[in-house]
Amino acid sequence: MADLMAFVIDHRQEGTQVLGPSPWDALTDAHPATWLRQRTRLPRQQLISDETH
Repeated sequence: MADLMAFVIDHRQEGTQVLGPSPWDALTDAHPATWLRQRTRLPRQQLISDETH
């Protein structure tokens, strides 16, 4: 999500030309940074598969 937000911020003018006004227009550089911090705090969980049952 952080990468998508950073891309939208970096290409704001082109996005507005193609999509018109959108909620993405309010994004700032703080938004992707916030998502990156959240991602690093999420605990890793082991995937459950049919083999583990």
